Amino acid sequence: MFGRFLVMNGKITDQELTEALNVQSELNMSFSEELLQGEHITMDQFRKAWSYQREKFITFKEAVIELEMVGKDVITRIESSCADKYIKLGELLVQKGALSAEELASSLTEFQEGGYITDL
Repeated sequence: MFGRFLVMNGKITDQELTEALNVQSELNMSFSEELLQGEHITMDQFRKAWSYQREKFITFKEAVIELEMVGKDVITRIESSCADKYIKLGELLVQKGALSAEELASSLTEFQEGGYITDL
């Protein structure tokens, strides 16, 4: 949503947004990817959790927890690992030179004050 907001307000172009989102998706590993790569779950368990997630309309993490596939210690470790590696869209746009740090800060404020989000 924030990326669309930036494009609609002329802060960045569609191409800059697309490029930043592509980089973000390559760099940010999802909870499920972390579980798989860390060999905390098997591919069969992944498929089972994915199906359960879709059936119950819940997150993948919630599915794994409800299906008791891994312990709370693993969940906590994976959440921490994902958070440590996560790069926010705004940070990428600043690093790529599409926005200045000041433009990012003012856009985030405007985005939040405009009622687009309730919590950053």
